[in-house]
Amino acid sequence: MTRWFGLFCLAVLGGCLSKPKDPGHEPFSSFNGAFHRDIVVEGLAGSAATSGADVSATTPDGQSIVDGKSGAAGHYSLAFRWADDTYALELTANGGIDLVTGRPPEFVLRGVVASGKARVVANINAFSTLAVEIARGLNGGLRPSNLRDAEEIAATALNCGLTTLVADGPMTATIDGRNAAELGMASATLAEIFRRTSAQLVLAGFDVSANEVIRALGADLVDGLIEGNGGRGADPLVAAVASVVTAQVLAESLSHRLRVDGLDAMGAIEATIAGIVGNEPTVPLGELKPGLETVAQFRRSLAVVAAVSDDPAVLGLAGIARSITPETSATELRAILPPGFGRAVSKLTMRVAMNDSDLVEAINLSARRAHDGAPNRPPTISGEPPSSAPVGSTYVFRPAFSDLDGDALTFGISGRPAWLVFDSQSGQLFGTPSAHDVGVYRKITVTVSDGIGIATLGPFSISVVNAGSMPSIAGTPPTTVVTGNTYYFSPRADDPDGDELQFRIDNKPAWVSFDAGSGILAGVPREHDVGSYHDIRVSVSDGDSTAALAAFTITVTSILREAGAVTVSWTPPTHNSDGTILEDLAGFRVYWRAGSAPYRTSMLVTNAAATRAVVDDLEPGRYEFAVTALNSHGRESGLSEPVEKVAR
Repeated sequence: MTRWFGLFCLAVLGGCLSKPKDPGHEPFSSFNGAFHRDIVVEGLAGSAATSGADVSATTPDGQSIVDGKSGAAGHYSLAFRWADDTYALELTANGGIDLVTGRPPEFVLRGVVASGKARVVANINAFSTLAVEIARGLNGGLRPSNLRDAEEIAATALNCGLTTLVADGPMTATIDGRNAAELGMASATLAEIFRRTSAQLVLAGFDVSANEVIRALGADLVDGLIEGNGGRGADPLVAAVASVVTAQVLAESLSHRLRVDGLDAMGAIEATIAGIVGNEPTVPLGELKPGLETVAQFRRSLAVVAAVSDDPAVLGLAGIARSITPETSATELRAILPPGFGRAVSKLTMRVAMNDSDLVEAINLSARRAHDGAPNRPPTISGEPPSSAPVGSTYVFRPAFSDLDGDALTFGISGRPAWLVFDSQSGQLFGTPSAHDVGVYRKITVTVSDGIGIATLGPFSISVVNAGSMPSIAGTPPTTVVTGNTYYFSPRADDPDGDELQFRIDNKPAWVSFDAGSGILAGVPREHDVGSYHDIRVSVSDGDSTAALAAFTITVTSILREAGAVTVSWTPPTHNSDGTILEDLAGFRVYWRAGSAPYRTSMLVTNAAATRAVVDDLEPGRYEFAVTALNSHGRESGLSEPVEKVAR
């Protein structure tokens, strides 16, 4: 049952109502389940892929909704009906045969259905399994926003070879020939980290399953790093062993020599990927190279190991890791791996697994330093890539970048059009498109890394158009407006071909209205809108190419009469009316009235941490104010105890 917020108090009065004052604002009620939707959930199940797994979906309280099985190549599909108000639904994949190991999986694979779309892609792999455990430790548990954050943490902290799927998401991306090798190799690598961490602890005499390793790492990663000190359930020993194991497994994976059960698993992984797509993938396994996140993860893991080892093989690779870039191939990495590195890390792993407390503490401390890098500071990257490239004209864009520590920087790109050349030393894009390149190239991102931190520019799009056919836009938007006055701007736009134009605005202030047909901005700001609104962009498109005005700022200044404004303050609630802890506070709504007139809405406050609001434009007189709380579902609590204030 959905709970409603407990009542809370205006700070100036101090007591709480036991029931709403106004019959027009009743407390939350539970969802009645009247709205349902037919849903088809499909995706790929397995560390790389698992055939014959029992796949099921369950409600947030653990009740089974539907069951099915994964096919011979790991694909599954579930169809069911569900109320579209309650998410996330948890998916599990049990049993079957892991097509890489040739035996049942060592851990339960988990995933989620986080939306009520008619057709949902929900891959159940090593990354989704870890993300579910991370989300459990975040405030609010398995809610969709937490799952998005958890997926990002998993894909960054334990990247294991993801490149395009860092942005697209290993949980929700459709897996095809373009990314099957990437996901299969990365997920198999992450699964081997789980397995090898568990195996080392078992060899040291601890009864720790792969499921328990995943739960401990998920709890640890609520703060974004593995160092034994995250959320409840984090384990310093598991964290230390996993940190060392990661260095060994990544070295094998990036050199395309990943071992499972001590045997080369690359042939099995390649066969599994071919089975997933039904033929040779568009991007085959042999062409995979590490992305910036993978390089950063590898460097961090080597820094952790090198900080506690004096073995020459380990120290040698830690130094070499600084020269590894996203352009380093598996063949090149194999050539520079120091002899004996794997054996050296295996010895260190066993020492850690025996629970040498000083060594465990030293590894977790070095993990914190490698992650936050005091004194390391991440690089920055910025710039506005041109959005159009006329045929036959040279396109050039070079981003602005900096690193306060002076570290060597490496640039990467995803979504690069074939007609563009990319310089990995400067991040510059340049090229001259021809007539057959006409079209729109989307989801281009440029990244820069100092080996630990990563900064991203984009995603952005480039439209290649025939020369002379691009639309144009002009005009100078006003940059200031006084509260109570009208802001108005109408851009001028033209298209040589007479195509129908469509306008767009980015970073629009809430108090401004925008007409996509004319590009007109208009609005009257109020006192609570006072401030500066930066990086507003107005652009126009003919469907193929885009032109944009330079980004601009609108500053709203105040003519507020001090006597006509009233400040209302309150103490946010912490518990629901049934005494349970309030976890999904989303904001507040301020009401006021004069005399015995009905309450009317003053404003919606969308900041859950707010404790005050200014009500302005009041006529002189005595007013009664009250506040309600809103949760993330938009349900509203009863009114607080009212307080009287005078506007003069």
